[in-house]
Amino acid sequence: VSQSRYNWSDDTKEAVDDLVEFNLKMSFIGLLPVERLLKSDKDKASKLVSLIVNFCFRYMKVQGGDVAMLAETMSRVARLLHNKSPLEEIAETLKKASEDSQFVEKFKTFSDRNAKMGYYVVRKIEKLKLKGTIPLQHGDVGHLEHIMPKTPSAKNWHKAWQRKQEEPDNYRNLIWRIGNLIPLPREINSSIKNKSIKEKISNSSKKDYSSTDLASPKEIKNYLLDGDWTEKSIEN
Repeated sequence: VSQSRYNWSDDTKEAVDDLVEFNLKMSFIGLLPVERLLKSDKDKASKLVSLIVNFCFRYMKVQGGDVAMLAETMSRVARLLHNKSPLEEIAETLKKASEDSQFVEKFKTFSDRNAKMGYYVVRKIEKLKLKGTIPLQHGDVGHLEHIMPKTPSAKNWHKAWQRKQEEPDNYRNLIWRIGNLIPLPREINSSIKNKSIKEKISNSSKKDYSSTDLASPKEIKNYLLDGDWTEKSIEN
């Protein structure tokens, strides 16, 4: 597959990279027919990769699925492709293994203490909000911002600081919830650190949530409750 990626669209190449990042070797069973598909229907091959990536994220990462079930589902996908089944049938097969209602409920409280996974999710959300603009990749230029900080101070985040002292595990899960994460350029993230929510949203240095072209940071003010960023804000 890797030798044929040069003719793929940027989105498809990114999807394959995502699958590699997930480190789910069993998922590649479903990609075995892609080499053949590339020679006859490149568009179908690209859509197949997206379907598999989406399924793996939903079923394995969010829903905590079973590896044996993943292998079985991918084998079913490979058989369907071998029989030249339409993508609609393949999509339906994947949806049965990861139903929308189950995914939505799990995603509401999804918390993964892996910065790469957190950034993966918020970047995908940001791409939809920006409608075609590509947000920065995670690394030197793109950072993952915890709105309620990992190290809250008693002065700027008294309630959060108190909760961390009393319930450290629960607090850790809370701050890694998707609702508490946004992408930010490195220089802004490095500047605001664990400042108060008021300073993060707007401060005189102009290195705040409003001083970026990204959409998500500018929406945070809409979720404040009585001027504060709370667990309910994260849930909302």
